[in-house]
Amino acid sequence: MTSEKKIIVHVSAFLKNKNGEYLFLKRSEDSSWAPSIFDLPGGKMEWGEHPLDTLGRELLEEIGTVASNITFAGMQTRITELKNVKYHVLKLYYFGTISTDVKLNDEHQSFKWFTIKEALEANDIDDGIKKFIEKGQQQW
Repeated sequence: MTSEKKIIVHVSAFLKNKNGEYLFLKRSEDSSWAPSIFDLPGGKMEWGEHPLDTLGRELLEEIGTVASNITFAGMQTRITELKNVKYHVLKLYYFGTISTDVKLNDEHQSFKWFTIKEALEANDIDDGIKKFIEKGQQQW
């Protein structure tokens, strides 16, 4: 049986606070994608949307605020499978800062601020994010 194949563009941000920590959101327990795992704020790009517009929309939806000082951090690609569908995911990462309170929507159960060292040592952070951090160690 052949799996369906899809390409997804996903936009995420490493959002830093005034203490030099980065915001991670813990997905809800019933999430179809990586339940109870910490991920960065962000989401899938919609048809015709610019990546920065995707990022702005997703930040408002997920944490109730926008970021400033946004710069491109890099990209990553991986292939994964979920429910007999193979996904080729192109992840676009950005850096940014936020200075307001986080107001989570129902996609996530909690949030936490991590230093880069803490993020690399945590067991419940998405492995792809850890690989991206390790690859770009000089940026931190």
